Amino acid sequence: MNWKAIKTEEEHVKAVKRMIEIFHAEPNTPEDDELKILCLLVKDYEDKKHPMPELNALDEAFDDVANGRVHSHEQAMAKIKSRFSKHFK
Repeated sequence: MNWKAIKTEEEHVKAVKRMIEIFHAEPNTPEDDELKILCLLVKDYEDKKHPMPELNALDEAFDDVANGRVHSHEQAMAKIKSRFSKHFK
């Protein structure tokens, strides 16, 4: 199949399903080439649509717990959500 940039969730689902189908493709086969292309396209789409929080957010949360600035999971999550609200819609 000729894949193009993934622009919709429907295309994303279709690409992921295809990746699962050909996940164990033999090296140096057309399916192996397709899998490599799909991995790049899916990663690009997911990076744009579902960005991961910066690692420093996690480091700050661990530091808060280690230094006694938060005392529960709920406090830690509330602090993280207030600092990085764009990631918690």
